[in-house]
Amino acid sequence: MTLNLYVAAGEVAYLNGDFDGVEQIATIVLQQAETIFDKIKIYEIQIAAQVLQSNVLEAIAVGRKALGQLGVELPKEADGAKTSKMLQILTTQLEGRQVEDLIDLPLTTDPTTQAAMEVMGMLFSAIIQGMPGLLPLLSSMMVSLSLQSGNTVPSTTGYAIHGMVLCAFLEDASAGYAFGKLALSLLEKFNIQKIKSVVMFLFGCFIQHYQEPLDATIPILKAAYHTGIETGDFLYAGYALATQSNASFFSGAELNSFIQDMADYSVALAQVKQYSAQVYVDLGKQTAENLIELVTQPHCLIGNTYNETLMLPKHQQDNDLTAIAQAYIYKLLLAY
Repeated sequence: MTLNLYVAAGEVAYLNGDFDGVEQIATIVLQQAETIFDKIKIYEIQIAAQVLQSNVLEAIAVGRKALGQLGVELPKEADGAKTSKMLQILTTQLEGRQVEDLIDLPLTTDPTTQAAMEVMGMLFSAIIQGMPGLLPLLSSMMVSLSLQSGNTVPSTTGYAIHGMVLCAFLEDASAGYAFGKLALSLLEKFNIQKIKSVVMFLFGCFIQHYQEPLDATIPILKAAYHTGIETGDFLYAGYALATQSNASFFSGAELNSFIQDMADYSVALAQVKQYSAQVYVDLGKQTAENLIELVTQPHCLIGNTYNETLMLPKHQQDNDLTAIAQAYIYKLLLAY
């Protein structure tokens, strides 16, 4: 009971943005908990809290520590040889199987696999921001564990991450879309609300547009946002809203209404302390303002919403590669 109370207190601290409180509680739990299984939930809260503060490398380090205690090695940097080996193992495991049939795998009964899958699923956002070269290894490990031990709730996230990897890294959009649809089907089968936001976000952000029009992603991203807010998954609710802003902008939203929507989104994200996602929304809003207002240097993202002279050094410091890339894509568009 004491363990459960401390973990609940840690989660409350996270949801209220009390990051010092998270660390204080985590320190006590990690000192007193008797097994790695007692520590998993607090490790997950620590990871989420670090990502929320844009400390993505620290979040990965927490995950690596937890996985090490479960017998799973996560390299400190991308390793091409290890990734190739893992992908080859997965290819062998998938021989003679249809992706959609993986929904019928038995449920895992191995608590170590369950715990490792939960931690790996939590690490996605930190890795894609701070160490994206690790993603193919992460996703192939998650799918391989599901094939070995059976499906578990985090398998749904693993299939979605692997779908994204196939589309964006391995240039196999057809297989990637199949894994994404598998994740949605498994989500419906398990009907577990706590992972609904992340799975819908992964599909709408990284997979769907490879096979469908860009504006088709907007409804599922909106649903991911609302589900995340309802279930307390503020992290992926925020990223879903940020991704929806990109989809709206690049699919041709009317700029004045887009700016108003982004202003509303920015306020909503600030209320749940999703500052990392708020940056992406503010970037889009500032870009739209530069397009419709008379400014001396339109390619410079400097205004009331976003100031690149302050923010780009911060993105570098945070190793937030996604924000850096997005800023320069917008700057290039404005310069053109």
